Amino acid sequence: LGKASILQKDLLQILVNSENDVLLRNDVIRLLVNLTQPAYMCFGQAYPNRKDTDMMRCFMEVNKYLRQYKEAFVAEKVTNVLGSVLADLCQKDWNDRDEDDTLVIERILLLIRNILHVTPNPNEEKRTEDDVSIHDQIIWSLHVNGIDELLLFLGSNPDESQWCMHVIEIMFLILKEQSATFLGRTGKGKTLEEKQRDDQILEELLQKERMKKERVKQFRATRHSRFGGTYVITNQKSISGTEQVYHRTLAGVKDYSHDVEKRPRRTPKPKRPAPDTPRERVSTYSVRLVLKNLCVQFLECCYNPLMKTVKDSITYRRAMANDETYYLWAIRFFMEFNRVCDFRVGIVGETLQLQTFHYIIQLIATFFESMVLNKKLAVDARQWGERLGYAVQAYKELLQYIYNMSISHDQTMRDSSKVMQSNVFYHPEYRDVFATLLRNFNEVFQTRSSLRDIVEATHLYVKMMENYCRKNTHMIVRTTRKKSKKRSGGRSNRSRGAGSSGEDLSVLTEDQLVDLWETMDGRVQELCEGVEPLPSSALPFDATSNQPMEEQKIYAMGKVRYLLRTACHVEAVALFRDAREVWPDDVFGSGDMSLDDELTAIKELFLNPMSGFSVAHQMDEESRDYDEEGGCGEEVEETELQSNELEFDLKRYIQRFSNNKIVRVYSLLLADYQQNPDPINHAAVKMLHRIAVDLKMAPLLHQISVFRTFQAILHEPSSPRWKELQKFSRYVVSGFFQLASTNPLMFVELLFWKTSSEVYEISQGYGTLQREKELKLAGSVWTREQEEELAQLYEQYKEEDDIVCCIENALSNRSKHQIRAQLVRQGLVANRQSLRKRQTKKKTGEWSEEEVANLREVFQPLEDYKEAVKAAATHFPERGIRDVGRQLKEMGLITHAQKTRKQKQHLSDSIVNSD
Repeated sequence: LGKASILQKDLLQILVNSENDVLLRNDVIRLLVNLTQPAYMCFGQAYPNRKDTDMMRCFMEVNKYLRQYKEAFVAEKVTNVLGSVLADLCQKDWNDRDEDDTLVIERILLLIRNILHVTPNPNEEKRTEDDVSIHDQIIWSLHVNGIDELLLFLGSNPDESQWCMHVIEIMFLILKEQSATFLGRTGKGKTLEEKQRDDQILEELLQKERMKKERVKQFRATRHSRFGGTYVITNQKSISGTEQVYHRTLAGVKDYSHDVEKRPRRTPKPKRPAPDTPRERVSTYSVRLVLKNLCVQFLECCYNPLMKTVKDSITYRRAMANDETYYLWAIRFFMEFNRVCDFRVGIVGETLQLQTFHYIIQLIATFFESMVLNKKLAVDARQWGERLGYAVQAYKELLQYIYNMSISHDQTMRDSSKVMQSNVFYHPEYRDVFATLLRNFNEVFQTRSSLRDIVEATHLYVKMMENYCRKNTHMIVRTTRKKSKKRSGGRSNRSRGAGSSGEDLSVLTEDQLVDLWETMDGRVQELCEGVEPLPSSALPFDATSNQPMEEQKIYAMGKVRYLLRTACHVEAVALFRDAREVWPDDVFGSGDMSLDDELTAIKELFLNPMSGFSVAHQMDEESRDYDEEGGCGEEVEETELQSNELEFDLKRYIQRFSNNKIVRVYSLLLADYQQNPDPINHAAVKMLHRIAVDLKMAPLLHQISVFRTFQAILHEPSSPRWKELQKFSRYVVSGFFQLASTNPLMFVELLFWKTSSEVYEISQGYGTLQREKELKLAGSVWTREQEEELAQLYEQYKEEDDIVCCIENALSNRSKHQIRAQLVRQGLVANRQSLRKRQTKKKTGEWSEEEVANLREVFQPLEDYKEAVKAAATHFPERGIRDVGRQLKEMGLITHAQKTRKQKQHLSDSIVNSD
């Protein structure tokens, strides 16, 4: 049908000329929807394998026909028919519409969606930036025939809420090539800052061109010589150690290197970085004005009600899978457009809420876990990485709004921003998301633009933290940790050991996870071999649940990983095998896989850097339900999530970024400093400056790839754009040579990325950590004589109120912590709680006549009655100060002292005022 051009020559002509035949027109619209559906849908919602050349050729051919269909829809007659039909149906009240009318509205919206969804091919169109593309012509045709206004009507009318997902998807496809910032500034003219930036870029290009011409002119001779000559390069040895012989012309002698004729290592396709395709394109001025007007009307009329309806549809699963992407894009695009065009917080108030922050953080965790779990399928993993990029962009825009509100001139905005900042800083999931994303960034599945968004959002969040801590002396935050506790009624087959120690398993490093796997490798292998029967009660899939199979699969993966980390090996292997029957030939393996392949699959699932908090929460619920049903009576040790509040330490938070993986990601971004916008370069250098200067961990940057980037930066011409980068590069390089003057091994250290402990040893000397560890271990060892002395001191002071303090005074080289631990270890006390300082109970109640007489004798009136009460209370240790003061008031001994003090104070104040 595509080859015969049935759509262009026949169907569209029938549609235009079928005004009187409604049934024929509806059938043609239905056929157009089927013919224009995306090629991805035609191939079973999966991209064909590149190795299958026949299927790949068919896929490319279908895309070519779709582009031809899109070009045919540029005709205004076609969109005029669609607009008139849609307008007539929208004028009807929703109660008066029959089922056919609803179907026609849906098909027209789907047809518009399909046409806008077709990806253009710039090589075929061959248009410049300011030229009208086919996509722009479609947008202009929709605007001329009023379809954009009909979309606004469907999005703003509460009776038309069933079309909310169609409207937001069409808006996404209309604006997918536009920059929100550039679109918001359309019609305002360039600001002085933008003009200066353009002049600066032009000046840099001219300067580079001059340097290039001078370099060519330097080696240009009056007569061309075909003989290159043979020369010897001084101060440079060849690979064999002899003098370097140069057989080329002198024009490129300065750029000569041993690497000139070397071929770079070929990167395999599965490990190549994800392509960063440009999404933004500058349309013509008239089209941009139309789109700007559309965005303004959408914000004023549709944004708040439509976004609320869309979120409800996603939450209650009335939308299709992965439609969260359109919701996240709308938050980022329209909030950025409103911030640039006219900063009005009220028209985006629906998404500027704490609930939106929490929802986006949940989506970031879900997308990140899905990307890691599907890493064997590069196409799926990159799709999840792209969705993760949309979530990070939305989160960054919300943070940008809070920051702009904090520097606003409106006091109400500043107060609202302070409340939102305190909540965003208080919860740990908002603080930990950036370090997690940076530490686990994978350039194979995530693009460089996604990395720029993560770095910029991190910079903005840390910047707001610094401003907040500067204005507020104390900031209280909530932290969570896992604490081990014993409970009865646990499962009989629950293994003990690793995972039950109470440490936070969600923040274990990769090396710690490998060590933990080595401790359980033998046990898992025994279970896979069938040494012990496995239970058959594990249910990885619930057919009655409302959750899709994909989400249940993700939960099953996380549950297996959670069971392994909590040392429930039997349940983990049983669930792994049951899940294999539900999802064959997937991450759980196949039924005919060997024992080694099964162990490898379980190990990969165990080592995945997932967050696992939702799985852990559901596992706790299941464990609680099991206890209520009844289990074995033995005591088992489990972990529970415990939260507490403490004062926030900004320096300790920044220390979380002093990680070699994070520094490596920042160096990866800094290597593209010429393509990066200036704010991105500033954000990267600022974080590296915090690590190198504020934390004094500059050796983390002493790596050869970082120095290559610094070398390129220092070779740039002097310009305000590179001033900050060059200053920081000189600081790091000079610090390296200072260390190299005392430590010649620094030149070898350049070849490796270093951890924080290795940085400490480079600064303090190799072996420092081991010596400190040995000294600490030696201080914690108790000899037999010391144990006998401790037992004697305990017998001597066991009747004292503070036993530990008395023993510490007798043992000068032991701390209270060591004394408590050793007393418990020797069995002298049952636990540490029994060593707490005993509080003497104060005597309360009526005073005896003897006590009243003694109080009258010892009391001495003073100018400060409080000091008099304290002096009298020292003679009655069994009574409190308040009790003594109350009795003195009843006896009338401090009334006169109070009056005298008040009179003197009043007299002194009057004298000061008269002077």
